[in-house]
Amino acid sequence: MSVAENGRSLALAEELLAVGDAPLGERDLKQIRNLILDHLGCCYAGSLLAWGRRMHEWAAPHAGSGNAPLLASQTRLAPGLAAFVNATAAHGLELDDTHDESVSHPGAAVIASSLALAAHHGLSGERLAAAIYAGYEAVGRVGAATNAAETIELGFHPTSLFVGFGAAAAAALLLNLSPRELARGWGLVLSMAGGSMQFSQEPEGTTVKRLHGGYAALHGVMAAEHAGLGIAGPEQALEGRYGLISNFGADSDPERLNHAHPDGPEIHRISYKPYPCCRLFHST
Repeated sequence: MSVAENGRSLALAEELLAVGDAPLGERDLKQIRNLILDHLGCCYAGSLLAWGRRMHEWAAPHAGSGNAPLLASQTRLAPGLAAFVNATAAHGLELDDTHDESVSHPGAAVIASSLALAAHHGLSGERLAAAIYAGYEAVGRVGAATNAAETIELGFHPTSLFVGFGAAAAAALLLNLSPRELARGWGLVLSMAGGSMQFSQEPEGTTVKRLHGGYAALHGVMAAEHAGLGIAGPEQALEGRYGLISNFGADSDPERLNHAHPDGPEIHRISYKPYPCCRLFHST
């Protein structure tokens, strides 16, 4: 599928979904295992904090709505709800993994949504690994193409804004969507995307930042599920006139959507936090 004939979003969707067509190499699988382990630690610890406990309280009335586990509990939920609460817990600890170029935290939402859907549908570990690979690749490509540093200057939080596209890519692979369905699912994510940086400007009212990882997970799962039912968004959600790059970027590079990083897959361009604070503060 060529970019010239079908657009950048559709071409990227085809490339990402093809990840599930062949087994991943051992180096990739080892990294994905490390990413999952890091995510689970963040999620469990985050669920013990005040906002994590409140999210568990919020989810309690929805118990039994699906077969996706709410981590650190016996509760099972619908995949989108489980992904939302688990990703909120993982992101809220401020220790979740970081993709530097997109200035975002992919693991909270990509892994939470992948685990929720894989558990709910009884899917294989191989399929789960492929979905996580595709989700991280989507986050890296989208964030780099938009120019994440400028996105922050425009007032938007990259984790809330970009990572939903990665969660949707992972969900689409797990749900066996077509490239066109994924591209249209991204159109749905575009209409939900946001995440104001105003939380960084006020001393109170900042709990919402913890939810940004959860929103990305929920949006990704919901968009993929809706797209699979024929509820469609625009196919050029990334590169279109009013798409993600135009609305949320500056000095952008749309070609990056369809070109892998020369250093290799985005799952290998991840850093882990030794301290529970913004990754940009670690050098100080």
